[in-house]
Amino acid sequence: MATTLRSLVSFIRKKVDKKPKEEKEPSSLAPKPVPIHRRRLSMSVSINSPKIAPSQKKISQEEYLGTPLLTLVLKNLTLHDMFLQYTEKEMSSENVLVHDLIQSYKRNKDKVERRRQIARYIRDQFLVEGSLHQLNIREETVSRAIEHLEMNLLDDMLFNEIEREVENTLSDSLIRFSKTSEFANFLKVEVATVDKRKSLLQTTMIERRRTRSFHNLQLLEMGTF
Repeated sequence: MATTLRSLVSFIRKKVDKKPKEEKEPSSLAPKPVPIHRRRLSMSVSINSPKIAPSQKKISQEEYLGTPLLTLVLKNLTLHDMFLQYTEKEMSSENVLVHDLIQSYKRNKDKVERRRQIARYIRDQFLVEGSLHQLNIREETVSRAIEHLEMNLLDDMLFNEIEREVENTLSDSLIRFSKTSEFANFLKVEVATVDKRKSLLQTTMIERRRTRSFHNLQLLEMGTF
């Protein structure tokens, strides 16, 4: 997804005073209530699966502003949980969950047994026909991943195809998620926080210049220069 935080923040600044549209009353054609096993999807995975917390790698300001929005959402704990809850309503939360697992698989590069455990869990819970959280992706993509796993090929590329297809689906969900009032409110707080930090930094720099100038003036009066 080409959208970055720089363009999104610019958009929010222009729209910050506008109230989010009120949600329409559900019609008779509204989707059926989310089944219980779907509503508890995140809980069941967190209990039975390997640890799948989002990566907490720090990103510099330059990288942050140029990073695709989907990556930022999945790396930010608050946004990640908000997005997961949104996809649960859309009955597509398996895409977020398997994406987290794939990142965990990649991070455990030097732990072969841990990788094997995560890979088998992905196969059993997301790839096998009829599995509880079966992914809606191409059959050939699933077949290749399962075949490589059975051949014990636990390399970095094992789930690359699955990751790309899942990210395409997540990008579509993200477009809808980014139009919600919850997401808009989150960004308002983020923009306000960034502005406050910038203001504080500017004030600190001004005070430092004043202190330095005053110190230099004292040295000049003492004949040090």
